[in-house]
Amino acid sequence: MWEEILVNYVLENLREKARDMGAANWMNYVMDKLKEWLVVVVNFGRSLIGKVDEVSPPKTREEQLRLGPSCHSLHHLRGGSTLMHLL
Repeated sequence: MWEEILVNYVLENLREKARDMGAANWMNYVMDKLKEWLVVVVNFGRSLIGKVDEVSPPKTREEQLRLGPSCHSLHHLRGGSTLMHLL
């Protein structure tokens, strides 16, 4: 519900700006806002990659991907128990 109210508020503000600006100025405004969003997305991506690197360093991650899951972990993914694995 509040998302819809927020979207309507933003759209109304944009409509008012469009009325006050000419077409060229409006396009420049929209392009500037898109550039700002791109910066936000890039910064978020860098932050996310940094967090992943903290949890699983790139060298370790590469080794894990190269080796793949072990037979033991595949057995557990299929629902097998440790006792059955030992037999």
